[in-house]
Amino acid sequence: MLARLTTAPGMLRELTTDVTGEQAAKPPAPGEWSIADVVRHLVEGDRDTFLPRLRRMVAETRPVFDTTGPATPATWPRWLPPWPPRASRSSRS
Repeated sequence: MLARLTTAPGMLRELTTDVTGEQAAKPPAPGEWSIADVVRHLVEGDRDTFLPRLRRMVAETRPVFDTTGPATPATWPRWLPPWPPRASRSSRS
């Protein structure tokens, strides 16, 4: 798990080497996430959810985590486009 955490930043850099700032900020289609949205989501998810849980797993014998379910429109971060980005995404083959 630690190996994956340490390789993710380099992998993101490699995947976006040829992408300009303008390209990274522009969603591929209305209602979809831009590259910057996805990267921000990954960074904030690690910072706000994964790392605090990891710290508790190390510090506590049997930590119990909130399992209220996935984000709802009321709890979804305002800076992110609505999820799922497009209804048709789930029907893609």
